[in-house]
Amino acid sequence: MPGFRRLLALAAAAATVPAAPCVPSPGPAAAPDATAREAAAAAARAYEAGDCAAVLEAFERLEGEAGLDGISHYRWGFCLAYLRRGDPAPHYEKAAELLSARAAKEDSSLEEHFYRVNALLNLRRGEEARAAAKDAVERWRTGRLVVPEKDPEAWFRLGKLFRDAGDAKGALEPFQRALDVAEKEGKPLRTAYLERIVDAGRAIGAGSLVLRATRMLQEVEPAAGSDPIRLVRARLARGDLAAAREAIAPLVNRPGEAATDARYVLSVIDRALEVGKHKLEPMTELPDGRLVASLSDDELETQIAEVVKEAARLIREGDTRQVALKRREGVRIAPSREVRAALWDQQAKLAGLLLEAVQRGVDLRGWAMRGGYAQLVFKPLVKVFLENARNRAPETGSAGKEESTGD
Repeated sequence: MPGFRRLLALAAAAATVPAAPCVPSPGPAAAPDATAREAAAAAARAYEAGDCAAVLEAFERLEGEAGLDGISHYRWGFCLAYLRRGDPAPHYEKAAELLSARAAKEDSSLEEHFYRVNALLNLRRGEEARAAAKDAVERWRTGRLVVPEKDPEAWFRLGKLFRDAGDAKGALEPFQRALDVAEKEGKPLRTAYLERIVDAGRAIGAGSLVLRATRMLQEVEPAAGSDPIRLVRARLARGDLAAAREAIAPLVNRPGEAATDARYVLSVIDRALEVGKHKLEPMTELPDGRLVASLSDDELETQIAEVVKEAARLIREGDTRQVALKRREGVRIAPSREVRAALWDQQAKLAGLLLEAVQRGVDLRGWAMRGGYAQLVFKPLVKVFLENARNRAPETGSAGKEESTGD
């Protein structure tokens, strides 16, 4: 899973806690069985909270794997993969085996079908996963699979099964039901599920669903101590750029690719904050009236490319003017007033589009490298203009140390 989205995988896959599985241990004593059940339940709670380290700690206390159900094996495998502490495939394989057996039973649960499909997808057994999802959807349609009416997460799971079955439009009704029930019952959907609903709405241009789920996202913030990436996205969703910057800044100094991804996110937030200082707002709506949030990923990338193209033209061809230095004699080059205004207009557009990319968790670094605009992520357009202008024509006077990027 590339780029920033790689950092979001854990929360996006979390699910509700199943009935505590019975995990027998060697020996006839009852105490070890109770300990195993307690450990398995603790692992489920930790998974629910997005704490993979605690999940593995709980499972590692067990004396063997006998008796674990398929959902527990899925969670174990997922956390091994997320923390890179072992090969998840054996647990995914066991999860797929056990959950496929359960799915054949008439009393199988929606949650078992949901995790069966997830296990198959993680094993890259796409055709089997699609067939399994189609089977679950058909069972629901014929009344053989029950969705608890007042459980918004159950309706979300049904919607995801529709999507995994290849029926993106069919997913809309259960996703709408998930939002309806969440509001009516006062049971907020977790951030990861709301993000999936937003993605589903974007994929088919369901603007009302996107807008509604986005508004609900703005009301949710992960608990203190949870995944900082999720905290960044939640704060961005409600428009709190300063708080989002505070959450992402510590990640920049971590080792590995995660730090590079974090630097991209931090730079996007900084560009958006600079736009605000110039009494502008990051773009949220295109000139044709479409919401930026309603664009598909391909449409979003295309819009970014168009803004970058116009920004590059201004940087390459824009008129300059000479401005007297304030602290000593001489002049410096600056963009003409018209070009300066146009550059900040493009900066506001680019900031809005890149913020949306960050909230989606796309591979922003990959997009920027492919589109050739990494420099425009890390530097304000006006600064890039000034650097280019110095190469186009020599300055009059010695203004290099005095120039301001805020002009």
